[in-house]
Amino acid sequence: PGDWIGCLTGLWGETWVPSISLRSRADDAAERLLALDNDQLRVLDFAGEITRAVVVGGAGSGKTVVARELAVRRARQGQRALYACFTDALAREVDAAFADDRAAGAKVQAVSIQRHARDLLVAKGQPCKCDEKDFWSEVSLRAACEALPAPDERPDLVVVDEAQDFASGDWELVQALSDGRGLWVMLDENQRFWDERKLPAGL
Repeated sequence: PGDWIGCLTGLWGETWVPSISLRSRADDAAERLLALDNDQLRVLDFAGEITRAVVVGGAGSGKTVVARELAVRRARQGQRALYACFTDALAREVDAAFADDRAAGAKVQAVSIQRHARDLLVAKGQPCKCDEKDFWSEVSLRAACEALPAPDERPDLVVVDEAQDFASGDWELVQALSDGRGLWVMLDENQRFWDERKLPAGL
């Protein structure tokens, strides 16, 4: 009984950063140094010619690695790239991986979609009462309607990871940010947490 979805959401690290041992951090750093495999390199080579795509892959197939690398490559070419995912913990990890490129002048950022929506609203001076019951379920739609950045400040490429968990309002924001621009979507239907959440049919 009770809010079991909320409990599971809290456990998987959406709103907190899990404690990671020094050994795990070292293993993770070593893993990131491994070269991309041939399939991932083919996807990235293919990406140069394609503006919009949906990439479907199972757990461990490297979707996040490809998504991160795609965003970095475009940023290094002078484009503004936004990596958007569902969970805060993943967004923080990927954003930390972008730090060196940002220091070198690349315009690349990783965000969780609903936190990004809140930040857009705050930047526009819109009221954000995060403790209200429906705030988080409506925040992305509100940002899409009330707080889009100026056209020259929007990303040239939006890369969506964990797409299977994006709600309809999240998709409204993604599509508004990427209208007429690049959009790559990474998803794994088998990792879907909410059965009712689907990719927009038009996508």
